[in-house]
Amino acid sequence: MNKNIAFVFSIFALINGCVKPFQPPPISYTTWAMGGVSKDEVIKNMVNCGYPNAAGFEGVRNVSAETAAAAEQCMFKAGFKKKNGYGGICSQKYSVSILACNKT
Repeated sequence: MNKNIAFVFSIFALINGCVKPFQPPPISYTTWAMGGVSKDEVIKNMVNCGYPNAAGFEGVRNVSAETAAAAEQCMFKAGFKKKNGYGGICSQKYSVSILACNKT
């Protein structure tokens, strides 16, 4: 019996050591980059593009894909890029139905 308990605990410890704890997403302004631009300039551009604040739409209820895509497209047109290379909502297959993705 003691061997079984020790085995279970050792398996649990092994699994627990390999699993990362939950990591919340980064604050939105930290995901945007453009050479030589300060944090304050990123946030100013985000707000000018329709984001409610530096956190983007995090915690905002009922944000449409249209609204989010329009804000992203505005940032891309201003010369910003996502640090991780993500092309935004408009780079997804389903984006053909989003009007902000079809504007040039």
